[in-house]
Amino acid sequence: MAKLVSADLTGDKLCTLTYTTSDGEMLSFGYYDFDAKIISHSYTDKGMVLFDKPITSIGDGTFWLCSSLTSVTIPDSVNSIGFEAFSGCTSLISAIIPNSVTSIGDGAFRYCNSLTSVSIGNRVTSIGKHAFEDCYSLTSITIPDSV
Repeated sequence: MAKLVSADLTGDKLCTLTYTTSDGEMLSFGYYDFDAKIISHSYTDKGMVLFDKPITSIGDGTFWLCSSLTSVTIPDSVNSIGFEAFSGCTSLISAIIPNSVTSIGDGAFRYCNSLTSVSIGNRVTSIGKHAFEDCYSLTSITIPDSV
């Protein structure tokens, strides 16, 4: 089974998810992981998924238990992070949540034991229950006044 190491979501008209895995295998994504349709998915040196439009939400459990994931880039097009979207990403070190995000779901970063810092954009109005539960390494978090 492929283990995700990095994920980078980019794009203005279309969205591209570029990723690397620890074993050079292609990842599979669920139907509700993103709010856009997958146009193509390929893997050569890096995996690349092309969506039909920019991603505005990261769905419930999208990166759940990606224990090898160390970095993720969340684009400015995203406005919500779903329930347990990154839960169990035990190697994730830092998270930068852009100003476009307005809500972070319950348990979104639960059990991210290596997470040391989180920067939350200034448009977030709600952070779900247990969003950072058991993030034992978390030493720095910036929560805006808008919450």
